[in-house]
Amino acid sequence: MIVSLRGTSGSGKSTIVQQLIGEREPIFELGQLVGHQCPGFRVIGPYPDDFKLAAGVDILNRTRRRRIELFGQIERWASVGNLIYEGLLIANEVGRTVELAKKFPTTIIFLTTPLEVCLKRVNSRRARKTYNSGSLFGEAAADQVNPKKTTEKFSELQRVASRLVVQGVAVERLDCDAALIRCRELLK
Repeated sequence: MIVSLRGTSGSGKSTIVQQLIGEREPIFELGQLVGHQCPGFRVIGPYPDDFKLAAGVDILNRTRRRRIELFGQIERWASVGNLIYEGLLIANEVGRTVELAKKFPTTIIFLTTPLEVCLKRVNSRRARKTYNSGSLFGEAAADQVNPKKTTEKFSELQRVASRLVVQGVAVERLDCDAALIRCRELLK
């Protein structure tokens, strides 16, 4: 079973995966891909103990070539057991997601966190990072209206979800609490 957790910045993807990981097992590596071994499933992507650091597969796939490699590794891992991955950059890869879903049971969970909540979380994170780095502009960062083009990403992900449904991929739209429960069900 492949579970792909999707949503815009600040929607709660990494928080849900952090909760699934719980007590962390050592990070393992397969090729250049890192992750966590959990009872019954693997998590793809680094999840540092420091919650201020980025997490998920976005750290691993900054280039299009790297995303192609990442999907190959996801496929290899899916052949040996359950796995979950999340990330914003990989969420727009409709064609590769459809190909994986043809080979393995796959569920895409899109988080329904309201845009206003996502924006507030992203602004708060940016303000903390700016403040912690010693910048004098910490308050200005907290007042940003559309950090990291979150509004545009939010709209694009809604279109991606519709495209996946049309292609026959199982897509569930859930709030964070329901998504955590559903992930646990799927990854048993």
